[in-house]
Amino acid sequence: MTADTDLRLAQYWGMGPGFFLRLQINYDLRIQRAAMGDALDRIPPRAA
Repeated sequence: MTADTDLRLAQYWGMGPGFFLRLQINYDLRIQRAAMGDALDRIPPRAA
């Protein structure tokens, strides 16, 4: 998904700009989180 495609689809479907990019980002994050397994959980958060 590119910004150009997002804007074109948003215009066609009457959606706001960024709608389709956000869908793609959320999908990519879900897939990557599943692929990483527990590796991400082993990273300790930075102390405040």
